[in-house]
Amino acid sequence: MNAPSSPLITVIIPVYNVEEYVEKCLTSVLAQTYAHLEVLVVDDGSTDDSASICQRIANQDSRVSLIRKHNQGQAVARNVALEKARGNYIAFADADDWLEPDMLSSLLNITLQQECDIAVCAYNLCKENRAIILGQAPVSKLSSQEATLELFKDRWLNNFVWNKLFKRELFEDIKFPAGCYFEEIPIMYKLFQRSSCVAFTKYAGYNYRIRRNSTIGSRRISTELDSCENHIRRYNNIIHTKPDLEHALWSPLVRCFLHTVYISMQNSLSEQRTSRTRRKLISTFINKNRSRYKKHLGLIERSACRLMECNTWMTDLVLFAWAIASKVLNKLH
Repeated sequence: MNAPSSPLITVIIPVYNVEEYVEKCLTSVLAQTYAHLEVLVVDDGSTDDSASICQRIANQDSRVSLIRKHNQGQAVARNVALEKARGNYIAFADADDWLEPDMLSSLLNITLQQECDIAVCAYNLCKENRAIILGQAPVSKLSSQEATLELFKDRWLNNFVWNKLFKRELFEDIKFPAGCYFEEIPIMYKLFQRSSCVAFTKYAGYNYRIRRNSTIGSRRISTELDSCENHIRRYNNIIHTKPDLEHALWSPLVRCFLHTVYISMQNSLSEQRTSRTRRKLISTFINKNRSRYKKHLGLIERSACRLMECNTWMTDLVLFAWAIASKVLNKLH
């Protein structure tokens, strides 16, 4: 697998003020059992010692290149690296996470074996010395359309780029949108649609660290708004070209929307202004899509929307009840 004729994998790592974690991340990438790598580290204007740590490692290993730029956000950093990438395949890592030694080898193997353009592994969610395995697929392979539908359900298949391996050509004319959180949402379904198929392994090859001041660890109403808007924009884009998917995709969209807003409620129960923003967001969503949710939703989501439509002050209570009902039903299934 490591012969010169083997495919080159480009690993893209945006870096911003992660001096405490970045060396572990880079060490785990360079220790991969699949060694034919190009590692593009993009320092996005760090103000700590992150860049100097990366430069020291780059001086020690010729596979690592450090790109320095002023701060524009993770999406732009990833786009800059994509323009410079020489690999046949593209992988991503967040600078505060780390990879298991066989992650890239495992993903490349199933990509070649299944003759797919994208491979996905499970991952460990790591928080305060505890880890749980998530994203274990119940299948080994899905067609492009099957994978897209599963992506919308947002269950075991998610929009994260860091637990996947992509063929380089999939990114032609596709860029991460700058200036928003969860920038993977608007592009992942496009990559899936371009792929011949998507392969899966239950191997948990990636370790995702939850930090208090990371994007996920410090989710605020602004990040939830970005997430909701990205989900809605993705839905509108796909049914514009494939209107026959409207019924299949609408219910997962609403469940994802309600779940996202519920997460914001959990993270900001004491903030009155945030509660008002949340109620306004849901009210606007329901009013704009009244005909759709009556036509395409199941009983639980339809009832939740109806109650919040009648009385927006019941929003938090309804979201809480909906979350409990959804968990019970998921266990029954």
